[in-house]
Amino acid sequence: MSSLFLLSVPVLVVGAALAVALRSNRASAAVSLVTQALSAVLVLAGVMPCLRGGEPLQLTWPWPPPFGTVAFRVDALGAFFLAWSLPMTFLGTVYALG
Repeated sequence: MSSLFLLSVPVLVVGAALAVALRSNRASAAVSLVTQALSAVLVLAGVMPCLRGGEPLQLTWPWPPPFGTVAFRVDALGAFFLAWSLPMTFLGTVYALG
């Protein structure tokens, strides 16, 4: 499930790049709304097991020296705030478009 959570990051990056690159305001708005809604769903699906009392999400990636490894961890409190942050940014975008 953590892969769903991490998949939201490239979705947001691609959406932001497309929204900037498109010339039409209507197309930029549509892309930003769709990508934010999709990333909110991905984050909710990814953190829901953690919110229901499951194990925290943990990932570690090897990284070239001098950094060593990159550790990523989301516990229940972090999952709670993530579950609200992306839907709120989506609602903020809807409000900004209106």
